[in-house]
Amino acid sequence: MVAVFKDADNQTIAITDSTWKAQNYYTSPISNLSCLSETRTSRLSTQCSIKATNDASVLYGVHWPIPTGWEKQGYDDSQWPVASTFSNDTVGVDNKKSYTNFTDIFDNADQDAQFIWSTNLNLDNKILLRKTVAQ
Repeated sequence: MVAVFKDADNQTIAITDSTWKAQNYYTSPISNLSCLSETRTSRLSTQCSIKATNDASVLYGVHWPIPTGWEKQGYDDSQWPVASTFSNDTVGVDNKKSYTNFTDIFDNADQDAQFIWSTNLNLDNKILLRKTVAQ
C-alpha cells in the first residue's frame, strides 16, 4: 500500500512510511508450515518458500482472527509490528499507470510516501494497517 492523505485545504496530513503499524492476518500459499514463526506479536513468513507448484494439495493458508474494533480510534495497536517499507523497484510499479500517473504525489521530494506492508510482499495477503494522525 502507498498513500498520501490530505485535508480539506489540500495539505498533506499523513503519508505511508515506517511509522505505521502492520499486522498480518492471512498467509498463503505455504507448502511447509514449519517455515512460519511468531515472535511476540510478529507473524513471520520470511523463511517460507515462494517456489511455484502445480500441486495445490500440498499448499496451505494460515489465518489469524481479526480483532474486533481494530479500525476504531483508541484501539491499542502498541504491540503490533511496525510496517516494512519497500522501494518502487521491489514492488515493481514503474510500469503501472495507476502509480506512474501520480508520481508527483507519491514520490514528492519533500514528503515521499513509501510502500508499506508486512515483512513478506509475496505470501502475506491480509494485512491490517494503522496510523493515528493528529490534527
